Amino acid sequence: MIESTFTPDRGSLFIGIICFALLMCLASWLVYQIEVKGRYKSVFNRYKPLVSMLAFFTAFTCMGILVFNVLNFASMKPVYISGDFLQIGSDQIPWSSVGQVENKLIDEVGLFGDIKPTDERVLEIRKMDRSQAPILLSEKFYPVEDIYQAILRKTQ
Repeated sequence: MIESTFTPDRGSLFIGIICFALLMCLASWLVYQIEVKGRYKSVFNRYKPLVSMLAFFTAFTCMGILVFNVLNFASMKPVYISGDFLQIGSDQIPWSSVGQVENKLIDEVGLFGDIKPTDERVLEIRKMDRSQAPILLSEKFYPVEDIYQAILRKTQ
């Protein structure tokens, strides 16, 4: 029986996806108007290649960001905590397999190798089997402190 459910907050990511989709459509429309329809010849005649290139690269960059944001959006799964297991998406982890759980701040490495602490928290869940990568839940999308307290109650 599932005792606690924590769903990710996808609101900010969804707004970003919409903004980049609109920007990509606008840049694509600009390339279409300039290159295919041949409009704005008198205004952009001298700058037509530059404007077309900038609009194309803007659309291409927005498309890449959009694809990766959609993949990130789809990969965020709810976290379920029950008496027998921890479930993230469709992966069930029995409590006996949960090795280490840490609620820590992320350290950012700067351009010249200096480490700058940030205020973003991440929940790191390690399994007993060290061959698998740890599960990371970001504070941007999950209620990390609540999940951490619920896991501590179950593991102690």
